[in-house]
Amino acid sequence: MGGGIGGGSSNAATTLLGLNHLWQLGWDADRLAALGLTLGADVPVFVRGHAAFAEGVGEKLTPGRARGTLVLGAGAASICKYSRNFFRSTVDT
Repeated sequence: MGGGIGGGSSNAATTLLGLNHLWQLGWDADRLAALGLTLGADVPVFVRGHAAFAEGVGEKLTPGRARGTLVLGAGAASICKYSRNFFRSTVDT
């Protein structure tokens, strides 16, 4: 089973945000992001809910600014079994 490109991390962040609201914890984004980091490297970016550049293992986020429109599409996703191979194949070296 392959993974990557934020699917599970987005789900984890949404769960953290939902439980924070449901249980009325009042935790801020920093605390939720710190907890999210223990679940996955890219969970904090989904907790914050905006585009960002990530450093470290995902804990150092710098907000990104959109410049125009970018459309990404994926077809036949089952071809890519591992996200590492997908990213390796899309980067010019």
